[in-house]
Order: sequence, then structure tokens, then C-alpha cells
Amino acid sequence: MKKYLTSISRSGLIFLIGFGISSCDTDNGSDQEVQNRFLWKKIGLDGLKVNKLVLEDNLLYAATENGIYKKNLDQEGSFEAIGLQGKNVEAILVLNHQEIIVSVADFKDDIQIELLVTVNGAQNWELMETNFGGGGFDPQILWEFLRPLNSDNIIYATSNYLLARSEDKGITWTPIWGDWEQFAKATSAVAINPLIPGEIWVGGQGALEDGYLVRLENGLEKNRWIDLVPNPTTVKKIVFDTQIPQSIYFGFEGALLKTSNDGQSWQTLIDAHETSRFFNGIAISELDNNNIFVAGWLKGGEPQPLILYYSIDKGLTWNQEISKDEPFGGVEDMLLETEGGKERLYLALDKGGVYEVIVQE
Repeated sequence: MKKYLTSISRSGLIFLIGFGISSCDTDNGSDQEVQNRFLWKKIGLDGLKVNKLVLEDNLLYAATENGIYKKNLDQEGSFEAIGLQGKNVEAILVLNHQEIIVSVADFKDDIQIELLVTVNGAQNWELMETNFGGGGFDPQILWEFLRPLNSDNIIYATSNYLLARSEDKGITWTPIWGDWEQFAKATSAVAINPLIPGEIWVGGQGALEDGYLVRLENGLEKNRWIDLVPNPTTVKKIVFDTQIPQSIYFGFEGALLKTSNDGQSWQTLIDAHETSRFFNGIAISELDNNNIFVAGWLKGGEPQPLILYYSIDKGLTWNQEISKDEPFGGVEDMLLETEGGKERLYLALDKGGVYEVIVQE
């Protein structure tokens, strides 16, 4: 394998190599080019902001600024609209292909905040009868869902400075950290330790654009960090290395961080605070956990190139590939699929649709 020389330190983001990648503007992605390590293919929804992606079996679900879509990855063709067109879907939870819960948050005219559910595979959607938000005067946006492995009914969700738990598929909710109607911004990242189900990490932004990160044990706050990255910042992604769960990666506005000892010490793997890059996507290879993939969105940079950062040494050194032909390359979300010894990344873009990126050996 090629040896990479690029390094990144706290003093700034230094890139030695940038690669130009041509990508396709059609839904079927017939035009492709291999350059260095990745094969890029746009697979649909060009022009839409895609907020979240969920992969369930062979179906890829996309929550967008214009409703919900799905695509069968085993077949050629476009994404299929499955409802809520005209609504900004902020978060999506696929319990199974029949039961799907979504969070809607629209701010274009009157503020519209809703939780909707389908129990018949998106043939129709209904408002949920739920106490999410606490029933107060100020509606609460559900920013992120989290479902524990092998759980049928338990769901976690975040709001503003809040983590709540439901034991009946989202009908009734109990705050386990924070409370309803907090004067703060989104708690936008949440993850469960794969070996310790009672350990949950949450992160987001306070009322004064101050980033915070919290570690919970059985619902109790054990640690809180408020100065890991200079403000203004927020936490956008938390990812555990499932092979070494003590290794946790954190995507902030302005930095990519890592701890290997529950936060006793920290490494800044990428420092991008001066450019205000939001690291919204982090994926760790299931074939070789030395390989880390990272993507994000550059604040105030529209249009912007599609950039994929990657490391082959657990984040000590980094390289990048750039899709200069994609005008809206800000990444809002990223998934990794491993099948048959092959790895594919799915990237949700801000007005650039969805990309499939095949990792070459």
C-alpha cells in the first residue's frame, strides 16, 4: 500500500496532495472514473439537501428537505419518493420496512415541528400521539434518533440540551439527561458504547454557541467537556471503533478529535477551526480499523467541492480526494456498508444528492 506523507496538527490543516475526481450527474451513475483509492458515483437526488441516510437491508432511505425517499441498491434506477414531499425531514428511524418514524422541522414560513409515523411501508403517514417535547409552549425539535442493538421497543432521541428515552416505540418519552424547553441549541450527536449499553455519549451546542460533550453512565452524567475545541463549535458526530470501543472519534465544528481512554486524554486529528468545517461524517473500516474515512461541510462555502479525507493509521496522518466537478459537495451524513469483502460509503450532500463511493483495495 502507498505510504502517505500528509500530516495534520493543531496549528492548521496541511494537505500535501489533492486529487481531482470526475463524477456523474445522472441518477444511474453511468459515468465513473477511478482515481487513486475511490470509485465515485452519484446515485440520485441531485439538487436536494439530504439530511440523513439510513441503510436497512438493501434499501437506502434518505431524509431530505423535500420528504422521504428510498432506493433499492440491488437495482438500477432512481430514488423513489415515499411521502412527506414539501416537508423538511430532519431525522428518520427505520424500525423495519413497514414501521418508520420521522422528525419534521420546517422554518420557511410558520414553524412546523412534527413527529410522523407509518406502519404500512409509507402508504400513508400519521401524526404520532406522543409526549415528546413535554407538552410545553415551545415545540421541541427531535434532532437525532438512536436505537440500541437488538432492541424492539427502546428508542433514544435528542432535542435541545436533552436526551430522552422511550420504551414504547416513541409514544411516551422520559428525559434522562437535560430537560424539555432548554435555552440551548441542538444536541446533534449521540452514540452508545457497543460493549457497555449503559454508557451513552451526547454532544451539541449551548445557547452561546458553546460546544459541549457529555458521557453518561446509566443515565447519570459522569463527565462533561466544554473546552475541547475553541468556540463557536458544536459536536456533530460520535463514532466508536467497534473492535476497540475505548477508541472514540468525535466530529466537531472545526476539528476531528479522538480519545482512547474515556476522555482522560485527547488527540486533535484534524484542526480546521479557522475554516469552520463541520465534520458530519465519520466511518471506521470493518475490514481494517486502521482505515478511517471522514467528510463534512464547510461553513459559508457554497458552492464547495466534495472532499473525502482518509487515514490508514487510525488518524495519525491523513490524505484526501476531491471531487472538483461536484458544485455542492458539503456532506451532511455518511454511512459505511461492508459486504463480500467490499466497502462502500454513502454520502448525503447539501444540495448535491447522494453519492456511492466504492473503496478500492
